Amino acid sequence: MECYRCVIDAMPDCAEAHNNLAVVLQSAGQLEAASESYRRVIELRPDCTEARCNLGALLREDAELEEAVAQFREAIGLQPELVEAHVGLGDSLSDLNDADASMKAYDKAIEFAPDHAEARFSRSLALLKSADFERGWSEFEWRWKMAQLNDRELPVPQWDGKPLDGRTILVHAEQGIGDTFQFIRYLPFVKQKGGRVVFACSKRLHTVLQNAPGIDDVASFDASLPGCDCHAPLMALPRLFRTTLEAIPCEVLTYEQMTPAANTGANSLGKYRRQGSESVGRETPTIDETTCDPSQLNRFLTLRQFPMSRSSRCSGSTARRIKRRAGKTSCSFPNWIRRRGPSSILPRSSAISTW
Repeated sequence: MECYRCVIDAMPDCAEAHNNLAVVLQSAGQLEAASESYRRVIELRPDCTEARCNLGALLREDAELEEAVAQFREAIGLQPELVEAHVGLGDSLSDLNDADASMKAYDKAIEFAPDHAEARFSRSLALLKSADFERGWSEFEWRWKMAQLNDRELPVPQWDGKPLDGRTILVHAEQGIGDTFQFIRYLPFVKQKGGRVVFACSKRLHTVLQNAPGIDDVASFDASLPGCDCHAPLMALPRLFRTTLEAIPCEVLTYEQMTPAANTGANSLGKYRRQGSESVGRETPTIDETTCDPSQLNRFLTLRQFPMSRSSRCSGSTARRIKRRAGKTSCSFPNWIRRRGPSSILPRSSAISTW
């Protein structure tokens, strides 16, 4: 950072130095300073699509969505085949709930780069959001090509959904605790395929899930995995079972099914903040000593008498949590799909490498 400042002191109009400083500032979370640097780059070089895309990503992170859209569109006007600009535009339009326009942006990105994992994954979320599950869950498989989520290489084939006929299947949690609790509702369906179901997840959940329907045994990825004949990522199950909006399983893990774990391991679960999708993709939940203890959950069991609406069923763990920051409404995404975070910033200009 200091090196770039020194270059700027010596050459105040060096756009590349301002851009590279902005990238470092954004990576360090200094968003206001990064924004100023990006704007300085655009002032010096209005045709710099790299700075416009990075500024658009920063504005989106700060919930300045209309201005983010404007920056991405400026970048596309300057460089129509810039895939990152189309993806950023689609993401920002999706945040604005403009489903048709965001889908067109993703489609255009994929037209230019059919194997672009980020564009494919972004489009999968848009498809799922619009309840196009057949296409959405299929395209959701592109998540394994994302840098934020590495595919697990297991020495057995991935399950294709066919009858297990007594074989052992290892179903493994992919992301955070929130996703685990949302998608274990599919494990009874796996069990109905006639096999033995071993579920691999965070060790802190073993006591809670040992009595969950559809699970014969639990395992942890930080230990030797048990022998199995095939495996399945947990969030691949909706695709394998061809889930439709009307067929989303309603049965979820109840407090009684966590008993007798309620007085042992589940007590630790009670200290985790219940913030829905905030826990998605984060292995270590936020701890809040003031949250409800599991022993008090019986007070809420009568809520299960009320039917769950279709909209609440399909919101799932990929829903965004709205929070207030500096008087603005911003969208907080799960860590593993924070698509425009520092790891996705367009690379620093090569022009500075000669200094």
